Amino acid sequence: YSEHVDNNAFTNYMVKWQMNKTLRFSEWIMEHETEVWTKVTSKLKFSMDELDDWREKAEKIYFPMDKDTGFIHQYEGFTDKKMIDLSRYRGKVGAIMEDYSWEDLVHSQVLKQADVIMLLYLAGNDFSREIKKINWDYYEPKTLHDSSLSASMHAIVAADMDDVETGYKYFGESIRIDLGENLQSCNEGLHAASHGGNWQAVVNGFGGVRIAADETLRINPRLPKEWNSLKYNLTWRGTLCRIDVNKTVLFLKPLSPIAEPFHVEVYGKKYFLDSSEGLKITYR
Repeated sequence: YSEHVDNNAFTNYMVKWQMNKTLRFSEWIMEHETEVWTKVTSKLKFSMDELDDWREKAEKIYFPMDKDTGFIHQYEGFTDKKMIDLSRYRGKVGAIMEDYSWEDLVHSQVLKQADVIMLLYLAGNDFSREIKKINWDYYEPKTLHDSSLSASMHAIVAADMDDVETGYKYFGESIRIDLGENLQSCNEGLHAASHGGNWQAVVNGFGGVRIAADETLRINPRLPKEWNSLKYNLTWRGTLCRIDVNKTVLFLKPLSPIAEPFHVEVYGKKYFLDSSEGLKITYR
């Protein structure tokens, strides 16, 4: 609920990430598409000094994480604000407004939706499970989920930490956004972004799909006990694939000609897809 804060962890991290990606992409274009680089930079009157300036600024962007513990400060001063027992307000959107004003919430450790938790999902490769757990234990109890975008993100991060039961609980809350007691406004249109989050909870959360640090396709399934199997399609580098997962085996079948053979990482082991027959991988 806080506004006008300094050094929000999510914002700073994303800005730094974007600047570094832009620098990396620019360097790739310069090396591999020289004519394109020359044409674009000439049109924009872009100089190499600007790249150097971006690089310098990216290095200086502050990320408020305690290096010793791994605790991420949502923003400067958040942990100094007063605490509110949220147990009576969680589960009903807007209930806290019956007892507290907006100004009260601005000066309290109360979160409307995933913030640091969202970062742990999007930049998951950069944070260990221990760091995720430390921050989950601090921020999850302080989150009201008064936004339709929050529960699905918590479902994914819980699954990442192998707490599939909690992840499934949050998934159940998220898929009822337009059907349950809360956020009853589907007569004005569905919460489309939250449904996108639900898809991500299924595929990225319980399906365990990620782009690994080395840019390999990684699939670490974690099916809830309520599910016997999970099937979905995804396109990886030009190849449409069908993934069929049960409790012990993962099947990956190309549905289109393989544009480029690629590796798939499943629980630390890499497998090479170069045949239309696909892969059968026993992961448990």
